[in-house]
Amino acid sequence: MADTRGTSYPGIRQLRLFLLLAEELHFGRAARRAYLAQPTFSRHIRSLERQLGAELVDRTTRRTELTDAGRALLPRIREVVDAAERLRTSARHHAAAGRMVIGSFEAVTSMDPVPAIMDELHRLIPDVDVQVLRTGFDSATAILRGDVDASFVFLPVPEGIQTCTLAAGARCAAMSSSDPLVSEGPLRLSDLSDHEHIGFGPDIPAVWRDFWSVNPRPDGTAVRYSPHAVTDYESALVLIAMGKGIQLPPESARWLYPRSGVAYVDVVDLEPWRLALAWLPKNRDKPTVAALRQATRTVLRRQADLWPWSAPVRWCHHGWRAGEAHLRTEGESVADRKNQMIVLGVVVVGVLWINGRGDVETDGDGKSPNPRQTGRYPVHFQNDGGKKDTGKNTKKPVPRSTVSYPIKFDRK
Repeated sequence: MADTRGTSYPGIRQLRLFLLLAEELHFGRAARRAYLAQPTFSRHIRSLERQLGAELVDRTTRRTELTDAGRALLPRIREVVDAAERLRTSARHHAAAGRMVIGSFEAVTSMDPVPAIMDELHRLIPDVDVQVLRTGFDSATAILRGDVDASFVFLPVPEGIQTCTLAAGARCAAMSSSDPLVSEGPLRLSDLSDHEHIGFGPDIPAVWRDFWSVNPRPDGTAVRYSPHAVTDYESALVLIAMGKGIQLPPESARWLYPRSGVAYVDVVDLEPWRLALAWLPKNRDKPTVAALRQATRTVLRRQADLWPWSAPVRWCHHGWRAGEAHLRTEGESVADRKNQMIVLGVVVVGVLWINGRGDVETDGDGKSPNPRQTGRYPVHFQNDGGKKDTGKNTKKPVPRSTVSYPIKFDRK
């Protein structure tokens, strides 16, 4: 290798990529884990070798192996990466007193009751700088990594994360508008057995991936995934429009993510989605996270004090409005379907009320209830950006995918 004295030091990202390669010993797999094209990944490794002045990888054989220098430097490189992570964590903790980062899965900041919770948080801690970080399918991973203090996520999440359920609702199938099944809806999961599901990235938690792809299916068969590795819904939509596979998102995707070439079709036997606030147990009592949890409880109690049936009626109103054009193409009576949806909403809330599944904080496994049960009604369905629904509003909610709340913490 050429003498590199006087050149710049390698970046932390390049060192991280080398650690991935050392784990996989395969350029293709390591590149996929880093969400990079293989040629780009290889260029980063060669650049690292030039900056260190040593060959780290033996490329002369069919197998990818580390050279003697690569094996010798591996512990040192890991030490540098770990030190950089400790530095970032320490800096984050020092800045936490006046700053808070809240994760937002895709466009959930536009879904009830999240806007009301953010407004209440602003009222509680007006002097804290609250930033919202948009996440993809790896929203739970961002919590585990410590990238966010808390996050609004779709359940389920891996063990070790505490949650408070905020809302629930129906799901549908997102598929190419040219698919023959689009005109045959509503469908059942068995109708989709020949369709591949868009593949998830390797860092997506298995419990989340299996739920949202319904793997295995009710008949016990395993889901067939496409060869892709998407980490966000926007990327999946491009592939869906091309006919490369399907996904099974919340029904709210109909109006949050309308896309040319993508059709949303009812699937009658899908398990409902659940929206939750999630955080790590160690962050539970941090002043900022505690304030966010308090804001959440306040909003849920406020909504529970409304007329008990306001939630299902509001959900049915918006679900009927969004699906009206779809129902007409099926030749089905809009009025009949609206009545069916109202009855369904009443039944859902009744069942959840009987089961006592109100605003329950879980103990980190997504299942075990925490004694702090603070609400009576668990379901607060989609409305127009958190505004009161008068039944006359015909405008679709505007997605708030990127939000910044200039909040400061009152230390008095």
